[in-house]
Amino acid sequence: MALWRAIERTSSSDPFLQIERLDLELLANRREMQRLVVELRDRGREMRSILDSVDQGLVVIGSDGQMSSTRSAAVERMLGKIPAHASLVDSFARWDPNRAEWLDLGLESLRDGLVPTELVLEQLPKRTRGSEERALSARYIPLDDTLDQILVVLSDVSAELEREREHAKHEQLLNLLDHLVRDRSTTMDFVTEASRIVQSLQTDHTDREAVMRSLHTLKGNAAAFGLDELVATSHEIESELVSSNRALSPHELDEITCAWWEIEHALKRIGARQRDTVEVDRDDYDRLLARLADTNACKQMVNSFRYAAMESIGSKLEQLAHTANGLAAKLGKPSPNCIVIHNDIRVVPGVWVAFFSSLVHVVRNAMSHGIESTAARVRADKAEAGTMTLAARLSAGTLIVEVGDDGAGIDWERIRQLAIERGLSATTRADLIDCVFSDGVSTETEATEISGRGVGMSAVKEACDATGGQISIDSKPGIGTTFQFVFDVLDSKGTIRALSRQQVEIGKARAQQSQSPIS
Repeated sequence: MALWRAIERTSSSDPFLQIERLDLELLANRREMQRLVVELRDRGREMRSILDSVDQGLVVIGSDGQMSSTRSAAVERMLGKIPAHASLVDSFARWDPNRAEWLDLGLESLRDGLVPTELVLEQLPKRTRGSEERALSARYIPLDDTLDQILVVLSDVSAELEREREHAKHEQLLNLLDHLVRDRSTTMDFVTEASRIVQSLQTDHTDREAVMRSLHTLKGNAAAFGLDELVATSHEIESELVSSNRALSPHELDEITCAWWEIEHALKRIGARQRDTVEVDRDDYDRLLARLADTNACKQMVNSFRYAAMESIGSKLEQLAHTANGLAAKLGKPSPNCIVIHNDIRVVPGVWVAFFSSLVHVVRNAMSHGIESTAARVRADKAEAGTMTLAARLSAGTLIVEVGDDGAGIDWERIRQLAIERGLSATTRADLIDCVFSDGVSTETEATEISGRGVGMSAVKEACDATGGQISIDSKPGIGTTFQFVFDVLDSKGTIRALSRQQVEIGKARAQQSQSPIS
């Protein structure tokens, strides 16, 4: 200190001492700088050690997506080797192009500042795929108010998702078994139809509209049987096809095929296809009927045999009612009052599977935008719970199937606008009905897991046409809508496709009367 005071007293008059003082200051500063560098280097090593030891991927990005060079080692384990000056968008794009585009659009919104920051951050992709088929979760934490720095926290959730998937697969198999125990015939019809749909996709998946109809039908019926994993897979693929406006890819075909095969193989392992019945060859059965029909006394027995070999239409309608109740729960609506009228009608096995499978779309539409919300029904002076009628009857050589609801009715003016927008005829009510069953037509503004794709009703018409039926719609505003499907009981070869118990009983009575002795 004495030296410094002496230098200070003389420095103003002695330039050499002044220079010496500056040299001493520079030396002191240099030593302090060296100490700080060593300290920072030590801290950097400590920080690197910490970053390399954490399981999470930690990286700071700018609002343009550029990643800082300081990041945890887990980032490259999750996203693969990252080139210099790479952006997080580029790294996402290597494994998950769709979410990379989603992230890019979100960051652009942040830069524009037109949307509240909290909302944009909430909408950034929270899940993505990484290297080696990793499933990653992502969190975004702003480090300053200017959003120049955003901490991205990546976590490998592959094991967690795999556990969730296995649990979901177990649950959906239990749901299917529950249906199998309660109604084996209807459940096996679903299995048969689902297998047919998947097989048709494998045979030809280039027709985009046909693929969309098939996926929508598969998804709708899978939901009715509690197969949530299959529903999720179908819905995700549907969304991809709609957003990209393209055909089904081989990878997506593999996804839907594997999702179904897992279910089918599980059923085979437990012997779900085995039946405790006596099997008779179809040709032998037909010959037996022909022999019985040769004599007047046995003619009426033919219908008894046919009726016994047919499947109950009531179980199919009851399954649709079950579907309606499940949809109501998902939509937050009261369970509808389902009125099932089957008139003890039975139908030939196999012939009607695709048609009754497609009716799930009519039920889903009725529950989603036919039957109103509780509040809307109260305002309209209706019961809080809607009513759905599922009926079948035989009349004048035809089978008539009806699905009705007491909802808001079809907005025919909206249908007319949609028809005009698509260049379809919209002059008569028949034109508008044709529009209802056209691909891509939906009065919903947003597609959900339940409805809004505009392909469900076209799938219904396709199945109805294939079974030789005709469709009519009776819809009144504020009162409700009824879809009516009419089929000839006899097919093109003259074979009976549907019978009621009443017809069989009347036939028996007549046969007995014809055999009574004349007194």
